[in-house]
Amino acid sequence: MVISDNRCHWHIASSPNPLYRQPQGPIGIESAAAKPALIKSKHISAHGKQSGIKHFCKNTRYLTTEPVSLSIRKASSLPAISRQRSILPRLQTTIAMTSVRGIGPLPALIDKREGPFAAAALFSDVGLPLDVAAESERMLPLNNLVALYEAAAAMTDDPLFGLRVGQEMVDGYGIWVDYSRTATTLRTCLKRATRSIEYHQSGTELALSVNGTRALYAYRIFGQRPENRLQHLQHTIPALLKTFQVYTGKDWRPDWIELDVDYDQRIEEMAKMLSVPIRYGSAAMAFAFPSALLEQPRQCKPALSYQVRHNHLKDMVQQGPPRAFSDLVRETIHLDLLAGSAQINAVASRLGLGPRTMQRMLQAESRSYRQLVSEVRMERARALLLNTDLTVTEIAHRLGYSDSTHLTRAFSQRHGSTPSSYRVTNQQFTV
Repeated sequence: MVISDNRCHWHIASSPNPLYRQPQGPIGIESAAAKPALIKSKHISAHGKQSGIKHFCKNTRYLTTEPVSLSIRKASSLPAISRQRSILPRLQTTIAMTSVRGIGPLPALIDKREGPFAAAALFSDVGLPLDVAAESERMLPLNNLVALYEAAAAMTDDPLFGLRVGQEMVDGYGIWVDYSRTATTLRTCLKRATRSIEYHQSGTELALSVNGTRALYAYRIFGQRPENRLQHLQHTIPALLKTFQVYTGKDWRPDWIELDVDYDQRIEEMAKMLSVPIRYGSAAMAFAFPSALLEQPRQCKPALSYQVRHNHLKDMVQQGPPRAFSDLVRETIHLDLLAGSAQINAVASRLGLGPRTMQRMLQAESRSYRQLVSEVRMERARALLLNTDLTVTEIAHRLGYSDSTHLTRAFSQRHGSTPSSYRVTNQQFTV
């Protein structure tokens, strides 16, 4: 049976007299009461070796399984009806941005495993300033974060590096996750997360699909995505698993996990580490679970970090996600200025655009690149003047000015006073 949440179509084992059963043996082994016409497909087993061949019964259109020795299940090997994708077009101009919080403890783990300054070298290799890791309230292009995780896994030669980082930051995603986990039931929690993910990312979505006794909770990225993104998907799994376990208990696991990537040997290692069957080639990353769990109440009192107050939510909403294309460009300029430069070609490249295309899109909002660079420079200048003891010359160099005279002139035109006078009048920094 194909079900839809108006965005994605899912193939769920269901019928008036369903033959689909929950795994009865080791993880990854499924059984069925009948053997309809055979269609081969592959299934990742948490044990890496044993799994099942899926069967498709054409007259009733449901799935059953027969235990055999296979280690992979590929969603796209099902009949065409089970491979339908989103009914919404994927706009190529959709640009996914994400909170810098997604970096988490990655720099510290890299330095711990590879030695001092390894993180600085890693960030440099992927074109990111290391200082961005301290800018937790800012955003960066999601593709940059994806590239960072893939490069980190390559540097450490660890196929599960993303998963290990994710396990150390299950509570580090900010107010939107804390707010979701304070809900009284799992259903309300997932609804909250679906609505509030926009305060963490743009160009993505969380969506719940329910069909009878089965449910899927999916995470999807729109627009252009790097082909190699498995490490990023790995690092999202522990936080989502922790969210479910707030309601289901710490030993709970989903019936299976779906990934929207092609087969990779690392998937088998993931399945073993998580003790969960994993399916690749799906329409989105998703957790499959019994729909009865949706009414499950929270199993424990919220931890101190989950004590979300009204002012926390108010601050989150007021800050808000990027709403316009110019907001995305501003965030990216801010990112590049951390390295002392904001060249139009580099900023456009981060957004997956050509410079002319980016300029046309800015013009459509009556903005210009030069105007945005000036605004971000002044924002950064004010912050550095008030919150650090850097000299005006040092601040000028950090912002890409050739000398302090150019900064002083631009700052005076905008604020009516020199940087030094502004600092004396408004300084909050105490040496």
